[in-house]
Amino acid sequence: MQGAVAGLTDPVVKFLAKLLGPATDQAGGWLGEVVAEKRRRWRERVVGRAQEIVEASGLEAHEVPLQLLMPILDSGSNEERPEMQERWAYLLANAATGANPVPTAFPEILRQLEPIEAAAVEFMVVEANGWIGTARLLGDAIPGLDNGNIDNLVRLALARFLAEDYTGPGAQIRYPEPTLVTTVLAIRFVAACRPPSAAS
Repeated sequence: MQGAVAGLTDPVVKFLAKLLGPATDQAGGWLGEVVAEKRRRWRERVVGRAQEIVEASGLEAHEVPLQLLMPILDSGSNEERPEMQERWAYLLANAATGANPVPTAFPEILRQLEPIEAAAVEFMVVEANGWIGTARLLGDAIPGLDNGNIDNLVRLALARFLAEDYTGPGAQIRYPEPTLVTTVLAIRFVAACRPPSAAS
């Protein structure tokens, strides 16, 4: 990374430094080192938390296939939002213990979710015990959820409409008619992003 940064023009380097924040100045301006250090800290946080989760579960950790482990470590090390880091740690803990299955698609699904969408799908599965209701009601339950978020949940196959008359993006959820339901994939995904237990 440092070599790639060295080849950039000074204005570009200054702009990147602004995007990375004050930590760049503390590292003497080496952008590559700042990015590497942030990723190292976030990865350490996710892996350390996963270890705590596994120990609390009383389950044994075992080898995780690289095609699953590497996407979790790579994407988890890019995540700075604590609530999403926690989901990455649960995903890793479940992959390590086998308490809940973690297919290779799950890291990619988690990577593409905004925190409000992750909260919405968890609400649909856990709180609502399998959501069957309108998008508007889901928006009432999860303030700030909008049509774009619903579209992303549908795109990722975490929810689906029972009718085909849901149309158009918008700033608010305006389409009360079609019934939105939780998918089996969502149920399995949420289980993999929650604490493992011997009873799973």
